[in-house]
Amino acid sequence: MRYLILVLSLLISSPSLSETRTYTDGQGIRVYHTLFNSLMMEPDAANALGLTRAGDVASLTVALTKPQGDDRFSLGRPGLLRAWSKNILGQEEELSFVTVEEGDVVYYIAQIDHTNNETLRIKILAGFDDGSRAEAIFHQQMYVEND
Repeated sequence: MRYLILVLSLLISSPSLSETRTYTDGQGIRVYHTLFNSLMMEPDAANALGLTRAGDVASLTVALTKPQGDDRFSLGRPGLLRAWSKNILGQEEELSFVTVEEGDVVYYIAQIDHTNNETLRIKILAGFDDGSRAEAIFHQQMYVEND
């Protein structure tokens, strides 16, 4: 539960999120996504998940949710997920996700190395076994931070 609280607080408090929409709607699915410097994670949480905390490493969190009526959505659910990061030089890397399960909530975290003042372009393909699908594409400027 404390990891869920960590992720939710990062979704809400990240200063760069005010400039970027943090979700993408698809057919029968909403994909929540956020990209932040890994130093924002608590050391204990990062260690427990086997994640790196470093000033030049970004963390991408993704949660897949189902619509449940009038602008309401489920908590994060397990689903199908692939994502790529591309830098300004066009170098593309497929991301590897850690699956985090906390009670009935599932979300995913991947990490991306970056340089200072680098724009990362992220493409996410997500879905559920019932045929629900979404594609999220966004970009975000990343900066190397000091610990």
